[in-house]
Amino acid sequence: MVNRRVLLVRHVSSETDLLRPERDWRLTDAGEAQANALAQQYSDESIGALYASPFRRAIDTLKPLAERLGCQITQIEDLREKRLSAEPMADFLPHVERSFADYEYALPGGESASQALQRFNAAMQVVVQDESEGALIVASHGNVIALFLSQFDTAFGFDGWRAMTNPHVFELTWSPQDGWRWPE
Repeated sequence: MVNRRVLLVRHVSSETDLLRPERDWRLTDAGEAQANALAQQYSDESIGALYASPFRRAIDTLKPLAERLGCQITQIEDLREKRLSAEPMADFLPHVERSFADYEYALPGGESASQALQRFNAAMQVVVQDESEGALIVASHGNVIALFLSQFDTAFGFDGWRAMTNPHVFELTWSPQDGWRWPE
């Protein structure tokens, strides 16, 4: 197995539509433009494979790039966003902040940061097993990406999550000897 360059992408801008399941939230017009700009930015690079959360906004983030490259997007369920609670919440920020301070904290029907991070780590291990040549691009969600990155930089946490943009691209490397490295 070889060293891998992995581009971890927080999805482009999407509509928060509480009348739809979160998995089905659509891109905004700005998000559509962002997805096309992302495709243009990476279409000339050596890309081995595209992976995404099964949430529509993550898939649609990579769809223009997949079309340019003529490749498929592999969906991995465990790349999905951390489930904060069973029901949508208007005042969710204090709960997100607490989940970064206490990895075992979970609201009813939600996941703890520890649970979300465990499944996300397992999904990322599946990704790096891909044997295609070139970089691997993974589209996912802010909370789980922030949890993942906070393993490498404990200062990232809640403030790092708050500072993320849509989209936001993080470049990591993975090697069989050293595991994950970020930042480079």
